[in-house]
Amino acid sequence: PSLRSLSGGRGGRREALARSPGETAMRLGFMGHGSTPTNHLAVRWFMRECWPALRRAFPLLRLRLIGEPPPRGPSNGSGAVASSSSQAAMGSAWAAGTRYYTRELENGIDELAFLPEAEMQEELRTWRAMLVPVLSTTGINTKVYTALRLGVPLVISRAAALPFDFPTDSFAPLIATTAGEFVEQASRVSSSDEIWRALADGSLARWQALLRATHALDDVRSWLDRQGAAVGVLRAGHRSSEGLLGT
Repeated sequence: PSLRSLSGGRGGRREALARSPGETAMRLGFMGHGSTPTNHLAVRWFMRECWPALRRAFPLLRLRLIGEPPPRGPSNGSGAVASSSSQAAMGSAWAAGTRYYTRELENGIDELAFLPEAEMQEELRTWRAMLVPVLSTTGINTKVYTALRLGVPLVISRAAALPFDFPTDSFAPLIATTAGEFVEQASRVSSSDEIWRALADGSLARWQALLRATHALDDVRSWLDRQGAAVGVLRAGHRSSEGLLGT
């Protein structure tokens, strides 16, 4: 299949643009594997330095975490939020070392663990923004491709945004570096439908620009190929786990 067909082509763009702010929830989210240090350190930094102020400003706001949790944390492996009893008793390893450990749910933090591709896309479409508070990076955070492709607004650190070469005159991401900037930018996209719409449109426009850019084509194609392979491996792994659990 062509790169355009894999990415949804123009039809995918029309579908995403048809969304309205009313279809989103009071949700910010992060996506990444918890065993990667830059991921779990970023999430814990955000919980310590940014989440308290955001929850004071928006008491109904929730932080949604997609991806296998860090090794010490519980994972029900189903893609569902852990039950209040199990998450409260064991605590989420994403929140280890923060004030929210074992008190995640009451403080608006939902650990979703692994989500199948279709469910992951539906979940992301309900977010006001994807957070990428990675303060140091050794390469491209490919989770950003997912946000751009689905038209999800981005609140992203300067370090994570750098490899994507976002035009300075575009309205694709909201850039933040300090805790204060992350709080400010996350507040803007959470409170303003106009900003949400401009950012969603900007994400899609940047994705389309990447598809047209010759120098980026191989990187994007490679990422899409890896996504397909990873989904197959994860599905096989989960089928195997379900079989073992059923015995």
